[in-house]
Amino acid sequence: MNSSDLDPCGGEFPSINYELVTKIVIAVLTVACVIGVAGNSIILIVLQCCKTKNPISILLINLAVANILFQIIVLPCQVAVYWFPYWTLGKIMCRLSFISEDIASSQAAFILVLIAIDRYLSIVGINGKHRRLPHPTLFVFICYVLSISGAIPTFLGVDEFEFVLNNSQTNSSHKYCGPVVNWWPEVRLIRSIFCFFVPVLFMFICYFPVFKFLRAHFSMMEKKNISGNSSQSKKKVLRLVVGLMTCFILSWLPYHAGKIYSQMMDPTLLACRIDFLSC
Repeated sequence: MNSSDLDPCGGEFPSINYELVTKIVIAVLTVACVIGVAGNSIILIVLQCCKTKNPISILLINLAVANILFQIIVLPCQVAVYWFPYWTLGKIMCRLSFISEDIASSQAAFILVLIAIDRYLSIVGINGKHRRLPHPTLFVFICYVLSISGAIPTFLGVDEFEFVLNNSQTNSSHKYCGPVVNWWPEVRLIRSIFCFFVPVLFMFICYFPVFKFLRAHFSMMEKKNISGNSSQSKKKVLRLVVGLMTCFILSWLPYHAGKIYSQMMDPTLLACRIDFLSC
């Protein structure tokens, strides 16, 4: 058995075709990184070239920035995790990868909430008055402050750590990157709740009246046999809303579900790692 088949607690990983799985994961992450950076860069260029900056364009620009942050820092680090059997990028990149992951994920969630609020104000309105999200740049700045503040526990709880494998076949020292505090599972659970599930709930609260309003509008247009630019515009808005919600949930639900499961339902590796570091 190779040293890469051992976990930090001296046990063995399940017997799987690790080489094949590693190649597949690296290929998927690399493609996602290249396509993601290219796609979001195009979005940035197109939106920056627009002469008029409305709230949606400002929010989409910052959403693309958050996505690029994730794609140029987190995904390459994940490729390195699967490419090398141990952590090789150093202490700074260890913390930076975790912090960037947290900031990008929470910032994307908060900006999508702002988009939901803007859509509600623009389509449904308040007391019959339609308006747009006021001061979008200020709200985006507040979102960045919240995202960075929420990453402070990650900065304190993650680090590069070293351990020595002692067995009959090898006696070597290796480095890993991960949580080094025993309160990590609770922090990740709280973070998933407030940075994913609460924003998703808030988006549903905003978009449900939007869907209801648009359905009533389309129904009225069909009864009156009317078609025009207004109807087409609202259909585009409906597709945008559905697309944003679907992409966000499909992209981040597996991530947060996996984090909750790995930290709360299967804490063996973390508990063993903490015991090792406290020795």
